[in-house]
Amino acid sequence: MKIGLILSKVPGYSETFLVNKIKGLQEAGHSVLLFSNAKGNSRVFAGAKVVSSIQKGTGVRGNLHNLKVLMILIRRPGRMLAFHRILAGEGYSLSERNRLLLINAHILPYYLDWLHFGFATLMLEKEFTAKAMSAKMGVSLRGYDINVYPLKHKACYKLAWRQINKVHSISTALYKSAIQQGLPETVKWTLITPAIDYIFFQRAQRKDSNTDVIQLLTVGRLAWIKGLEYGLAALALLKNEGIRFKYTIVGDGDLYERLKFAIYQYELDDQVELVGKKTPEETVKYYQSSDIYLQPSLDEGFCNAVIEAQACGCLCIVSDTGGLKENIIDNKTGWLVPARVPEALFRKIVEVNALSDMQKEIIRQQARQHVETNFNLADQVTLFTRFFENADSI
Repeated sequence: MKIGLILSKVPGYSETFLVNKIKGLQEAGHSVLLFSNAKGNSRVFAGAKVVSSIQKGTGVRGNLHNLKVLMILIRRPGRMLAFHRILAGEGYSLSERNRLLLINAHILPYYLDWLHFGFATLMLEKEFTAKAMSAKMGVSLRGYDINVYPLKHKACYKLAWRQINKVHSISTALYKSAIQQGLPETVKWTLITPAIDYIFFQRAQRKDSNTDVIQLLTVGRLAWIKGLEYGLAALALLKNEGIRFKYTIVGDGDLYERLKFAIYQYELDDQVELVGKKTPEETVKYYQSSDIYLQPSLDEGFCNAVIEAQACGCLCIVSDTGGLKENIIDNKTGWLVPARVPEALFRKIVEVNALSDMQKEIIRQQARQHVETNFNLADQVTLFTRFFENADSI
């Protein structure tokens, strides 16, 4: 079987899950091609050929671009005609058909059994590509694609939903949201949660603090959907009670200045630190030295950071929303609190901090076992292989 994976860019080798996914498919006897929307120097990744999109230019560069497209498509004139015919049937003008042909020119010449989009947003302007190639079309649903992007782009997947043969979702909650946004319930789907390199995080040796200062941590993008301002409001209540703590936020994003201002308003400058984006190795050290991990998100597809925190033995308190309810087992591997309610988060931090060392250790061990059993790479790679091999199964 020949499988084409469409990604926004060629992943880095630190993205262990993608590397293992590709190698797993290859070991099962399948051929894998990577199509990247970004121009790059990589021609091979994890043994898979990389095909980058053709970058447009102006003047001489633009003419060379068009010539390159023509040379690609002249090898497969039938594909070009099929693509035009499908779009014409959908009511696209000739100029629009030609524009979309240029966008899809690096994909169309290949013979594939599957064309799979790593993110739903990558389907945009490629809705009919698989059909023109006589290939099955699949997509992976992730948080940003379903919870954020459609807020500004209503019905953005309307065309794509009609073409999909099978869907992979990282959580049941995300799949249900896609249904509400127009994905037909007749489309087959598979739940495959995110996975981590459990051994990498298991090796992390905890460095429990010997002081009465609670070490708190959040890892993720500085974005509104992460609910970080509600987290800060909860910590302001913690400070008012005279409880000593240090809160570290790992990650970067557009919300940086707004968070800095909120930290100033709540008078938390001495307690809260924004340390920016860190490497996986650096991030593990923060997990190691933290007592409680907070994820006060307004919504989440699933959240890899919460899996990592559990694997490292952090006590996790997360919002009772989206895929987080499928990630954390309340009162067993962590705790769920209502989203947007700082008082509830504050009370839970106090409650968890007051647990005995034995009670905390029980939760830590249960969390580690939960991750090892349900979110390990080997099982997820097997599930992905089955996803493509069993096209008609849920």
